[in-house]
Amino acid sequence: MSTHLQILLGRERGRAYAVAGGSYVLGRGTDSDLILASEIVSRRHASVVVGPNDLRVTDLGSSNGTFINGARVLGEGVAVRGDILLVGDVALRVHGHTVPALSPVRPDSEPGTSFNLSGNLLEVPPSTLLRYLAVIKKTGEVLLTSPPLQSRVAFTRGHIGEVFVDGRKTRDPIQALTAILRWKGAFEVGESSSAGSSLLLGLDSVLPPVGSSSRPSTLPKPPRL
Repeated sequence: MSTHLQILLGRERGRAYAVAGGSYVLGRGTDSDLILASEIVSRRHASVVVGPNDLRVTDLGSSNGTFINGARVLGEGVAVRGDILLVGDVALRVHGHTVPALSPVRPDSEPGTSFNLSGNLLEVPPSTLLRYLAVIKKTGEVLLTSPPLQSRVAFTRGHIGEVFVDGRKTRDPIQALTAILRWKGAFEVGESSSAGSSLLLGLDSVLPPVGSSSRPSTLPKPPRL
């Protein structure tokens, strides 16, 4: 298939890479096929193999992980058109021949520091946004709206603290976040407006890993010796 990878979050937001069939290495190193401008991205971070109908994605032992739609890739994961790869803190959507223009966003100039970031959840879905904040070890909060609902999710060094929906703290943050992952409104990231929480929830509990090594029970059993 005619395939492009367009940067949604990152210093070069809007840039699109054309990838034909074959294998590509993504990383910040000059020897990578697709060079990504970020210190959070490893020199040789991930590889993608472009096939007729999908991309086979493998993390190359990176420090900060590779994700498909916010889910960590273990072994080899599969991405199709419309899916979003998060390579470290660089998010890339898989497009076909046509690459759309992106809406204005106030980007972070230095990943991991205080910043304001806003946009719409159709362009940057909640799963990718929340994982991005986890990867950069964000301390602050993100406001998400999906009229008539609004939520506030607090982060402490990339771990989720409190989750509020319509001003009320949720007793089951995993259930609340699972619902929020379907929202299609807008988001805004900023500094925290409340004290820290004793709850520190890892995002893997909300977005379980995917890939050939994520479900060991489905893999072929090793031969008996």
